[in-house]
Amino acid sequence: MEKTSTSKRILGFPDAFWIGYAIMVAIFLKLVFDIQHDYAAFTPHVGKWTELAHGTAHSGNLGVIQYYFTYHHLPDFSPLGTTGYANPPFFYIFCAGILELTHRLGNWAIGTCLHCISCLNAVFVMIGSLSGIGLLRKAGIRGRGLVAAILFLLFFPAYYFLGQRLNGDAMAFMFSGLALNAAAGWFQTRRKRTLIFAAVFFGLGTLTSYAALAVLPAILALVIFAGRDGRTEGPVFRSQVIPSAIIAGAMSLVWPVYNRIRFGVPLFYAGAPEGFTPIGSGVGFFDRINPLRIFGLFGLDFSGSTQAGANIPGQTARSVFFSDYLTSFNDVTRTLARLYLFLGIFVLILMHALWIWSLFTDCMSRALKVFTVVGYAAMIIGYIAICLAIPYVEMADVRFIPAFVFFPLLGLASMGKRKERLARILVVTENWAIFALAVLTAFLLGFYA
Repeated sequence: MEKTSTSKRILGFPDAFWIGYAIMVAIFLKLVFDIQHDYAAFTPHVGKWTELAHGTAHSGNLGVIQYYFTYHHLPDFSPLGTTGYANPPFFYIFCAGILELTHRLGNWAIGTCLHCISCLNAVFVMIGSLSGIGLLRKAGIRGRGLVAAILFLLFFPAYYFLGQRLNGDAMAFMFSGLALNAAAGWFQTRRKRTLIFAAVFFGLGTLTSYAALAVLPAILALVIFAGRDGRTEGPVFRSQVIPSAIIAGAMSLVWPVYNRIRFGVPLFYAGAPEGFTPIGSGVGFFDRINPLRIFGLFGLDFSGSTQAGANIPGQTARSVFFSDYLTSFNDVTRTLARLYLFLGIFVLILMHALWIWSLFTDCMSRALKVFTVVGYAAMIIGYIAICLAIPYVEMADVRFIPAFVFFPLLGLASMGKRKERLARILVVTENWAIFALAVLTAFLLGFYA
């Protein structure tokens, strides 16, 4: 393990106090955010809760949850053309189990039960964020740098939105974060059970959403490095990796292979988006990926699902910072929202710049550098490819964003170890910008979303 950093006290209290305080405040604010929004208000193709009988099935997330809750078995029809049924089933089965306890046995109103499930998604996001904190600690980050990184992980706007929606995105994010954290732990300790945990978490993630496949390259990078560093003998290494690979592969493939064999569905088919806005045929490739369109958000009202149009970076930024939650502004809150957007973009740009700088320094090990580069590149390339292959505006959505920041955040936090004047100035600037963004996020999403 790398040498840890130290820091002075903040306002007379040790860093550990502020870390615990930030975590408690973030959990409370996210639960309040969930409670004050209807569980079905901002979830894409959420569907409706209506009566089922005689084997009927309704589309949307609520329709799938109700199907499992009512019939207690996997769908016995082809999922092609019916939104939601081709998705991996773990989240829906989990929700059906919660409804069995609360609605059927506890006689709670169905709306209350579904709202509780929505609140559980906020808990899943918090667990995923804490997994990111675990990665930072395994990289040797302590003290002031860890406090700033935790503020970012807890108050980044996308984490609020991800935890409110009634779908499996938050659960998949949680399992993806746990898998990355366990894989990093195995790289340090070489304990077989830790790698088994990583494989199980990854498998559960893919059984919840195929988006969890995006973390696989980062995990494989650690495994390849571990096989070459000579710390673990060949037979021992193979005895750890092969069972883990079998577990991860079996859990990841069981659902797509089942649908392929039984219904002839293409592997990893997720279904056509229902109610999404298609991209016009006249939009070129450069127009779709031009990052400068992000700055056009400053002149918009920050609302409406098509305001950023077909541009992937613009629609992604709108989804990360506003989604459909922030829609009504007076002059004061409009000014705050523009400041909030500016701070968010500034924080992300400087974070990426410091991460790239860290790749050319000795503040991270070579394995950690490859881990961050491979993980980030795989997510970005996969994300853009999906947005281009499925040409709908809403595909550039918050559900694919949160795990991206794990990798550049490692670089940012590691740069806090550098002693150069410029590095220290930039890191301190970034830390204060993160603090300001966290305050604005809590204020705007707490009172105006």
